[in-house]
Amino acid sequence: MLGPKLGRGHQTRVPGGGHLCPHTAIDDHPRLAHTETPSDEQAATNAAFPRRAQAWFSTHGITIHRALRDEEAHHPPYPSEAGRHHALTVFLDWHDFHRPHTGIDGQTRASHVTNLSGQHT
Repeated sequence: MLGPKLGRGHQTRVPGGGHLCPHTAIDDHPRLAHTETPSDEQAATNAAFPRRAQAWFSTHGITIHRALRDEEAHHPPYPSEAGRHHALTVFLDWHDFHRPHTGIDGQTRASHVTNLSGQHT
């Protein structure tokens, strides 16, 4: 049984902060990521994410053969929805286009997707 001391009572509450439920798909070779932050959590919106992700990867020449799901990512509250969205955008840009990855000889994830050239500066 969880109460305030053991459950969520210790979390910081941020007035107007709300919450964010990002949907992310990551390709297993270049680790290129597609993330959406839907404005609602309706069943139809959530259920359509795999189709939208598949379409996004397809525009980059990536074919999806199978998928794994993990719905356990959590992060402390942000002061606002705009702040949360900005932090996610900055992280994805850094992760996909600027962070060197040792598993691919210090190159970026995006460098392994040939038709991304010129689409990002």
